[in-house]
Amino acid sequence: MGRAFEYRRAAKEKRWATMSRVFPKVSRTITIAAREGGPDPETNSKLILQR
Repeated sequence: MGRAFEYRRAAKEKRWATMSRVFPKVSRTITIAAREGGPDPETNSKLILQR
């Protein structure tokens, strides 16, 4: 389809590969934290967004 399309596709695939590794880990961590301390972020310090 063209060089520009292939370049954009490669960049997207690289980003998607990273997201497919990171998102399951994050969701698993959130699930475990919610089970242990409850779903309310006010009372469960593990659910507070950390930057």
